[in-house]
Order: sequence, then C-alpha cells, then structure tokens
Amino acid sequence: MTEVVTSIDIDAPPERVWALAMDPNCLSEWVTIHRRLHGHDEGPARKGYAMEQTLHLRGVNFKVHWELVACDECRHA
Repeated sequence: MTEVVTSIDIDAPPERVWALAMDPNCLSEWVTIHRRLHGHDEGPARKGYAMEQTLHLRGVNFKVHWELVACDECRHA
C-alpha cells in the first residue's frame, strides 16, 4: 500500500489537532466523505488500532476497515 504524505499549517497546538483527527467519534466533523462509524478499538491511537467506517465517493457507499501500522503520537499515523 502507498503512504500518503502531506502538510498544512493550522493555528492550533499539535496535541489539539491530533486529538480531533484521531478521535473516531469526530470523523463527521471534518471528513466530508464519512457516512458512518461501525466500530473502533478503545483507548488512544496506537500501532494495531482498528476501526470500521462507511465512506461515500461518487454516489457509492462502501465499508472500510482501517488498522494503524505505525503511530508516532502528534506526528504520524
């Protein structure tokens, strides 16, 4: 699988951005293609953390299973 690397400047501390971006319950607040959260592991993001969600692209809903293969808190997931 290909890794996606990008950057953006946000006027907020990295810890706040990380907390929002990595909270599965906040996906509908910032992921425009998010439709439904089916389940996720408890606790903080970490290697092996998994979740399932439904996304929507070009008129089609599809279910995705995510698992973190690397996690460096506040920097990289």
